[in-house]
Order: sequence, then C-alpha cells, then structure tokens
Amino acid sequence: MLRFLARTMLASYFITNGAKIARDPSSRADDLQIVATKVVPLVKQVAPPTVSGYVPSNARTLARISGIAQIVGGASLATGIGRRVGAGLIAAGVLPQVYGASPLGPKRRTSNGDIDAEAEAERKRDFLLYLSLLGAALLAAFDTQGKPSLGWRADHARQNFVKAADKSLNSNNKKLSKKAGELDKKARKKAAELEKKASKKAAELQKKANKRTKKLQKSGKKVSKNVSGALGQVPELKL
Repeated sequence: MLRFLARTMLASYFITNGAKIARDPSSRADDLQIVATKVVPLVKQVAPPTVSGYVPSNARTLARISGIAQIVGGASLATGIGRRVGAGLIAAGVLPQVYGASPLGPKRRTSNGDIDAEAEAERKRDFLLYLSLLGAALLAAFDTQGKPSLGWRADHARQNFVKAADKSLNSNNKKLSKKAGELDKKARKKAAELEKKASKKAAELQKKANKRTKKLQKSGKKVSKNVSGALGQVPELKL
C-alpha cells in the first residue's frame, strides 16, 4: 500500500507537468534547444538511416515528446500497469530537461543581451528539481517490490542449471562406471568358463591320445611277435 501511495504521488507531478509541456511546448523549448543542436546530430550520426530520419531536431517537438512521455509514464506508474516501463519513460522524458537546465547550457539573457540573474537562478532550481525527479524515476524503474531482480533470477537460474548438469553428469558417470564394472565382471567370468572348458577339452584329448598311443604300442608288439614267429618257421637255406 505504501509503495502504491508513493508511486501515485510521484506520478501526479509527472502527469501534470507533462500535460503542461504537451499543451505549451514553447515553455520548455529554450531549455531543450541545446539538446536539439548538440545531442540530436550525434544521435542521427549513430542511428541507422531508417531511424535517423524520424529523430526530431526541433526543440518544440522534443519538448512535446518529453511531455507525452511523462504523461504516459506517470499514468503507468500510478496504475501499476507496466510500472517499471512507465518509470523508464518518465526518466527518458525528464533526461533532456535535466541536460537542458544543466550548467552546460547557454546562459539565459535579457532582451538586451545581458545575463538574466533571476532566470539563471530559476534554471539552477529547475536543474536540481529535474535531477531529483530523475533519481526518483530511476528508483521506481529499478524497484522490484522486494522480489529478486531479473539479473539475480537469471544468475540463480544459471547456477541451478549448472548444478543440475553437474549432478546429471556425475550420475551418468556413476552409472557408466557401474555398467563397465558389471561388463568387466561378466567378461572375466566368461573367460574363466572358456578357459575351464578348454582345459577340460585338452585333458580329454590328451587322454584319448594316450589311449591311442597305448593301443598302437600294443599292436606294434603283437605284429613284432607274429613276425618273429613266422621267421622261426622258415627253414634255413643250404648252399
């Protein structure tokens, strides 16, 4: 409630002042003449050609735009609809007046060319007033009503994303390590089984080979015995 009342009171000045300037832009045209002659040419040089043609160079037009910006921004600030954007519009509308009423501008003179001391004192008061109002508008533009700013929320979201990514990466690494361990265990078990089967098969083949060798040896002995017996029955040849 306090913020609403403060915004409404602040907006009331800008709406009233903006309406006054919009109806009679010549009342502030002199202050904005320095903006029209020094700032606008620089803006036109920097801005793209499609945009620079729409930048007004007339002090009265600049004053009227400043007044309209203050009216729209004040209404937005008072109603709370787009209040931060409205405060930004107010700041943009007041900024040229701050610059125009600053000591950088030309001295205010009388009709005969002398420096008008009273007008200069009024300009100093206007400069301090506009500077204070600009500060108030900037405060309203950056007021988050106790909520975190967009920058903080973006940074917080980035940190949460990084943490979630790290957690997911660590979880995946653990799963991969566990899977690799399981595959290694299965591979070792399979290799042991194959080695056992190969050893068993080799033992069986060795056993069969030994049996075959014994049979061959036994057959050889039998053949040798038969040959010896046959030779013993053959009569000796007489010369």
